[in-house]
Order: sequence, then C-alpha cells, then structure tokens
Amino acid sequence: MESNKLETISNLFEGKEIRSIWDAEKEDYYFSVVDVIKALTDSPDPSHYWRTLKYRMTKEGNETVTNCDTFKFESKDGKMRNADVLNTQGILDRNKLTDVWKENGITESYEFAVLTNEIYKTWSGMKASQYKAYKGIRKESLRDNMSDVEVALTDLGEIATRELAKKHKPYGLKENRKVAKAGGEVAKTARDDLEKKLGETVISKKNALNYKYIEQKVLDRMKDKNDANQKRV
Repeated sequence: MESNKLETISNLFEGKEIRSIWDAEKEDYYFSVVDVIKALTDSPDPSHYWRTLKYRMTKEGNETVTNCDTFKFESKDGKMRNADVLNTQGILDRNKLTDVWKENGITESYEFAVLTNEIYKTWSGMKASQYKAYKGIRKESLRDNMSDVEVALTDLGEIATRELAKKHKPYGLKENRKVAKAGGEVAKTARDDLEKKLGETVISKKNALNYKYIEQKVLDRMKDKNDANQKRV
C-alpha cells in the first residue's frame, strides 16, 4: 500500500535497530521478527533461530506464527526481500524475564549471567558454559542446539522464575538468585517426572551443527605437516 511507511526503530530494545513498517490501514507497526530475535538473543544466526522456533511453534499450533505477516525490507545486499513480521501486540505481549529482573535491581551483565546460570544449573545440573561444552558447541547459541524437550524445560524454568519474581518482588542479586533457583526447581521437577516415565535422560549431547570441532592440537599437527611438506618442495 502506498501509505505504508518503512522505518528503522532504534529505541525499542536498548538501542538495537529493528526494521519496521507502519500500516496506515490497520494503524499499527509491524516489526521484523528476525531483527527482534537478534536484539533479544545471543544467536549468531537469528534467521536460523527463527526458522527453528517457527517450526516448533507451528507444530504446537501457536497462534503467534499464525498471525505472522510478510513484508519486503531492504536486506544487506540492497535487495528487497520478504521477511516475517509481527504487529505491536505480537512483539510486546510478554513481560520478559530480563525486564522483571531490571525492575528488581539487576543492572550488571554479570548479574544477568549469574541468574541465568542459576536456572540452568538447577534444572539441568550444568551452567550454560558447561551445557555448551556437553553439547560440543562454543560460540553458537545454546538454545539453537537444544531438543524440543530441552527448550521446553528452559522456558519453564524462566517463566516460573519470572512469575515468582513478579509475585515476591525480590531485590538485588542475592534475593533474585534464590528466586531463580526456585524457578529452576519447577523445571527440575518436570524433568525428573518425565525422565522417570521415559526411563532415560532428556539431556542430549546432540546439537544442530551436525559436526564436531577439530581440537586445536589436531589443527597444529596439520599445520606442522603442511609446513614440513612445503619445505621439502
């Protein structure tokens, strides 16, 4: 529509740019889902993150995916490409856990990391870094490499923590850490119950990369061998 207006918004998520379009007919903004994911997660590939999440949500019959529209935005190569978008309600309908933590006095990056690790450690037995090592990944997003069950348990721990924090309003790192542990325990209970019925663990070493890293010492050996061959030539 000629009255639609393309914009880049930088004040929605802590100064990070989000491509958007104003739909004059519906009188609402539509935001690029991939841009929002990039702003809110540590995923090195937000497009892949969204494809994976969209697939899972579609299987679950989630209405958020059903309500997705498509608009054309200018990509990095200058071409106009279709991108999934959600309106204001679709993007902003949840009060994020990080927002609740901020309201409860959490401001430093290391504090968010401590609280996130408390949730992970409580339900999975591992901190995020240990979980990544267990799956054989390094810089990639942990969530991108989780199974559906692992994602569900992670979400449950975070949602439980959010709701408990909203209810009890802990303040500062020490009090919020206790609540994060309590939220993780909710997910741990669900995990224990499922594993008891399955007769096996739901924590998987599988990742979405489908390859293993070559250890540095192997790379060094390959380099040394290559150097030796060049000297002989």
